[in-house]
Amino acid sequence: MAHCTVGYLFDTNVEDGGEGFLIGLHRCANYKVPLRDVRYSSKDPETGRISFAGNAIKHKKGEPYLVDCNVTGMNAGTTTTPCFPLRSLWEHSLFSAIKAMLAPDGPCAGAQVIFQEDNAGPHTNHEYTAWMQEAFAQHGWKIELQAPQGTSSILYSLVFYEYLPCNST
Repeated sequence: MAHCTVGYLFDTNVEDGGEGFLIGLHRCANYKVPLRDVRYSSKDPETGRISFAGNAIKHKKGEPYLVDCNVTGMNAGTTTTPCFPLRSLWEHSLFSAIKAMLAPDGPCAGAQVIFQEDNAGPHTNHEYTAWMQEAFAQHGWKIELQAPQGTSSILYSLVFYEYLPCNST
């Protein structure tokens, strides 16, 4: 999985067009440390049984290796079950990237940052949202979260299908 952060610069109205920017594209991964040697698996063609004994070592005990992991708001997990915390992403990458774009010689000099995020589980973690509000306030940036999506908007469209402009006669 990847986390993509994009920006859109416009003058007064988004309907009038603007310019899009890729702020960051990050693999949602972290390092895992095996507690024992992990070996490659092999499958016996006759019995279909999977075996690890005698196979080459895939990951040595105590040596970290990169794995894809769950996205969380604040929790980095453990060395054996790592997570990808959004707070770290903001602190180590996104804040500096946005500040560089807003700098006097940057492509978005003087722009007002208005942040939008959907209502995915990691984005609604109470600790994470409180931290985001505080961090954005320190920068003088705004947060305007998107309205909840999902079944509510789908059901609304189904219930009021004949009233939608494209289906009216």
